[in-house]
Amino acid sequence: MITPRDRRMAAALRGMLPLMAFLLLAAGGALADAGGPLLEKIQKDWTSRTSLQIRFRQWQTFAGFDDPLESQGTMRILRPSYFEIAFDPPHTQLQVCDGSTVWTYTESTKQVIKVPLEPEATRGVDLLDWALSGAEPLDAAADTAFGASCLRLRLKPGPQLPLAGLTLWAREDGRLIGYEAIDTEGNRTRMHLLEIKAARGLAATDFIFTPPPGTEVIEMDSAR
Repeated sequence: MITPRDRRMAAALRGMLPLMAFLLLAAGGALADAGGPLLEKIQKDWTSRTSLQIRFRQWQTFAGFDDPLESQGTMRILRPSYFEIAFDPPHTQLQVCDGSTVWTYTESTKQVIKVPLEPEATRGVDLLDWALSGAEPLDAAADTAFGASCLRLRLKPGPQLPLAGLTLWAREDGRLIGYEAIDTEGNRTRMHLLEIKAARGLAATDFIFTPPPGTEVIEMDSAR
């Protein structure tokens, strides 16, 4: 049975097609304003890896709803433009980017959302290049988040993504441990990166997605 929670999760991922992946890939020019040194450390840490496997926990709070939606899963990344996000049961969902198209498969609804990527979205986009390009650092300070002492970097996002706010949490050496993004509609997504490790041996062929038989394919406008 499809529950309101399932529908809300599917709707959220429709709106997050560019956001989810591009917030967890990384490269870009350094910002020299407040928080710039920490941002440079984060950039250096992320750009040293070409492939990643990440275990994450995510909380989403939607405008008009009080209860947050909690989920967890695994993400695999192969730069510059391949990723797979697999959500654990009971809210099983799979999102795959094959380099030119983002596929989001929801098992409970037997639907696949297909979104082609614009050419500029398939370049070497990463966290600090795509989401933070043109962003203004607001402040950096010591903080405690996800049960750990860390540094918080708060930014005003650039205009290329529909975000009203973006906060990063990292260790002093620049290792990112989580982020929170607030979109222009007031929806809030907080991500805790539980484990980050190299994913050696990944190839583009590992990110080919074929819709299961009997699945409805919904084609949407391109993601930028």
